[in-house]
Amino acid sequence: MPDRRTYTVAPREGGNARVLRREFEDRRRQLFAKWIFQYEVGRRAQADTSEASVHRFYEENADLYTRTDGELTPLSVVAGSIRSSMLRHAETATMDELIAELRQRHAHEIDVDDTALERAVVERSVPIPSE
Repeated sequence: MPDRRTYTVAPREGGNARVLRREFEDRRRQLFAKWIFQYEVGRRAQADTSEASVHRFYEENADLYTRTDGELTPLSVVAGSIRSSMLRHAETATMDELIAELRQRHAHEIDVDDTALERAVVERSVPIPSE
């Protein structure tokens, strides 16, 4: 049986218990939606961040790593940044695909707030169960 916890919510001084409960429920829904997106993006995102892939990206985009003095920043200095960028790109593409899929499947049931979506950031804090 799932762990179910009950929380007692007390209204702020001068506050309304109904308003507080609605705020609490809205926040709970927001956190759950965020968790679902993090989980799905983490599960679906595929990024080739191998050393060979990073090296290829570095060579193909050498102009990005050329300093103002004309010298090329060593790969060892920027490899971590390149890997992170590749992963973020894969996560963003996956999130876009997931949102498009949800819009197509549930167009009559959901309303996506595009303004809030622009500020959304995928965080890698949700553990992904091994399959």
